[in-house]
Amino acid sequence: MKKLSKKNQQIIDNVKDSIAVNIETLKEFHAEGRFEMVSHCQRSIEQSLSGISHYLIHSDVHNWDKLKDAFHEIEAMHELSLAYYDEIDDDMFISEADYDKYIVNA
Repeated sequence: MKKLSKKNQQIIDNVKDSIAVNIETLKEFHAEGRFEMVSHCQRSIEQSLSGISHYLIHSDVHNWDKLKDAFHEIEAMHELSLAYYDEIDDDMFISEADYDKYIVNA
């Protein structure tokens, strides 16, 4: 990947900042074994990234050519992969219904 200009690096940093809270929440759900919420968070983050990329493409397609490799690295994060979902410990696997029943209402 080519080195980005300061402006473009700031854009990529802002994209990462915009999903940082969601990534932390995703990791918490993962640690709790809440597979439905992990899947939901992954889809939500992917949809957010899709919207951001569409905005960047339509606002300045020439600049997108410089940003796309760095942006694709974000989209390829391990936390957004099926492998990350599969890493949930089988002993910790819990549905949202069971989480509400046994954890929240306990």
